[in-house]
Amino acid sequence: MRASVCARLAVVLAAISVSAAAATGPQRELTGIPLIRNYPIDWTGGSGETLLRDHRGLLYLGTSGQEIQQYDGSTWRGIWTTMGAVFALAMDDQGKIWAAGNGDFGYLEPDSTGALKYVSLKERVPPEHRTVGNVFQIAFTPQGTFFLSREQLF
Repeated sequence: MRASVCARLAVVLAAISVSAAAATGPQRELTGIPLIRNYPIDWTGGSGETLLRDHRGLLYLGTSGQEIQQYDGSTWRGIWTTMGAVFALAMDDQGKIWAAGNGDFGYLEPDSTGALKYVSLKERVPPEHRTVGNVFQIAFTPQGTFFLSREQLF
């Protein structure tokens, strides 16, 4: 009788193990398989995130924070902005990176050390139009660079 209880217990434990393995999905060994996720150059995420690759291959990620994250393939570097969130990044024909988001818009420019810094264009807008709101799009035309919010075109 004791052998029968042990056999039943072994069957129950085996069933639990099989069902647990099936619940987690197929198992595969990750050794030698790099975890890669590809994004188009002009990908825009669903939560206000935007991604851009410049002419040197560096990635720029605009997020729901006040920084644009620059990634060189191994290291992330934050570029501080005056925006509450970055909704759009775009690069013009000369390689200048433009940014737009919550309450502001502008571009990235190298400082004296060569590191990129954010330059706001909001102060160049007449005072009566400085309530910018959320700027979601950047467009390049022969007449200049335009920034589009729901309320205004800059």
